[in-house]
Formats: sequence, C-alpha cells, structure tokens
Amino acid sequence: MSSSQFELSLRLAEMIDDDDEKKFECLYDIQFKFALHLFTKHRFEESLRIFARLDTGPIEVIGLFPALLPKSHTKQYDYRVPVLAGAELEKGYLALIEYLMEKRNLQKKSTGNDSDVDLASYQRDLSEIIDTTLLKCYVEVKESLVGPLLKHPDNNCHLQESERTLIKAEKWSDLVLLYSSKREHAKALKLLIEKAHQKSGSLSGHTRTVEYLQNLGPDYLDLIFEYSKWILKAHQFDGLKIFTVRNEDPRSEVGPLPVEKVVKFLKEVNKEIAIKYLEHVIHEWRYKTPDLHNELILLYLFEIQENRFVEDYREQLMSFLENSESYKAATLIRRFPPDFRHERALLSEN
Repeated sequence: MSSSQFELSLRLAEMIDDDDEKKFECLYDIQFKFALHLFTKHRFEESLRIFARLDTGPIEVIGLFPALLPKSHTKQYDYRVPVLAGAELEKGYLALIEYLMEKRNLQKKSTGNDSDVDLASYQRDLSEIIDTTLLKCYVEVKESLVGPLLKHPDNNCHLQESERTLIKAEKWSDLVLLYSSKREHAKALKLLIEKAHQKSGSLSGHTRTVEYLQNLGPDYLDLIFEYSKWILKAHQFDGLKIFTVRNEDPRSEVGPLPVEKVVKFLKEVNKEIAIKYLEHVIHEWRYKTPDLHNELILLYLFEIQENRFVEDYREQLMSFLENSESYKAATLIRRFPPDFRHERALLSEN
C-alpha cells in the first residue's frame, strides 16, 4: 500500500459506526501498519513518531533493528523488514536514539514508587533494555555519548550485553567506565593493568590506574593494595599519590583510607615510601597521633642503621625529634643504640 492508501484507510476507519473498542483497535492496526510501511521506505523519523504516538512498547520498536535486541527477544519480534546497512542504518539508529531518549525520560518520571513488585521488575527490565540499546546505538553513530551515558549514576546498561558491545568495538576506556558504574572494580583494574603495558592507546601507562585507585574508598582497601603494588615498585612518586591525594569533590562518597593500615602495607612494599607517606600525613594533614609519630621515628632509625641516605635521614630524624610534640619518648629511647647520643639526649628531655 502507498502512503495515500493508508491515509484513506484511516479516514474510512474514523467513519465506522462501531463501538469505541473495536474502532480503536482498527485505527491502531492501520496506524501500526502505516508506521511499518514508512520504516520500509526508510522514513525512520516519521515511522518512529507514529510508534511513539501509539505508545508502542520500546522492545517492539527495537525489534525493527534485530541486531540490537538481546538474543532472548530476537524470535519474538520478526517484522520481516528489509535489512538496513550503511547510511540508511545510521539514519535508522539516529531516529531510534531520539525515540528511546523520549521513552527513557518518560519512564524515569513514572517510576520510583511502584508498590507492585511485578510492575517494578518489568520497569527495571525495560530500563535495562532501553539503556543497553542506547549504548549500542551510540557506539555505532554517536561515540561521544557513550562515556556520558556510562558515567550517569542512573544508567541501567546490562553488564554482559554492554561488555560484549564495547569489547567488539575496542572501546577500552568506556569498558572501564562500565565496570566502574557496576562496581566491577576488579575487572576494571585487570583491564587497566593489561592495557597499561601497551606502547600506545587510551589506557597506555599507569596514570589511569592511579586515578582509578584514588577513587576507591576504604571498602575496597584490599583491591587498592593488590593493584597498587606494581605502580609503587615501578613509579614510586605516582604510586604514593594513590594514598596522599584526597578526593575534594563534595559529591564524592569516597571516604579516607585508614592511615594505620596504609602504613603497614607500605612498609611491606618499600619502607622509603612508607616514610614519605607518614611525612605527608604528619606535616600536610597535621595528624598528631603518637603511634604515627613513633612509627616515623623508627623508620628513620631503620634506614639510618641500614646505611641508606644516612645523612639525609639523620638530619630529618633530629629535626623531627626537636619539633614533634606527639611522640612517646619513653617507648622509643630503648630502641636507640648508645652511639645515637644526640637522639637519646633529645628523647631524654621529653
């Protein structure tokens, strides 16, 4: 049928003297078929506007693009429309994005207080399909929108479907964002380490791993310790930033890491790094905890006895003993050998 024939059918249906329900069904059927007709003619925007006006379900509309549907739904919606490719497929995706964004915004406004468990479950599933389909469309025709979608706190992209899409497209930075949004931090960090050792690429080098670890809080302390080791060994200064750079964003839910546990970990990795960390904690963050002050003094002593940068550490030790008012001298003095006369004298005075 041509467009004019569909329009004639609609006018005739409007004239039918029948009960409202049958008339509505007849009009809906004609308009639905007209929207399909427009789609086959590649008039995608007009087609999807009619589907939107008819309040056709998003899954039914996505079914016009079989490659976008989850495998569990592909047999359910078989409209026998021509397979799109090239520029026509791109035009179709762009029209679908506009349609899905409208549906997404409407759904966000209508959900939130559903007491019906089944309805709430359906809405979650629908939201997941809409967002995952948007992601697939963005990857194909609007790459710049992939990141903002994944960064949005209420994105409902399906993890496995989205993961497959991004891996196939080699969108590694976006894959990290996906893992982060789903709290799959171990997956994100494994990917970051894998890509960090490549010579080129958006994830090449250790900077992205440092930034990722800085945005994990105390709930993920084990992961932070596990994945920071290689950076601390290969890039001490940047590795230290994982523990000394605090997230100043007031919207951030990332809390401070427990200092005592960080000190214990850093001592096991490299005592020099532990010293730098404690110096930052005490001098920059103004911690007055006696045990931390004692720990720094004992680390200075250890490095001096190991003949590592003796003069530098000796000067730092003396200065710290003279200026700190928080260490416990009584528990320290017995740890200093007799040849540390000046240090023992300072400890005796406190």
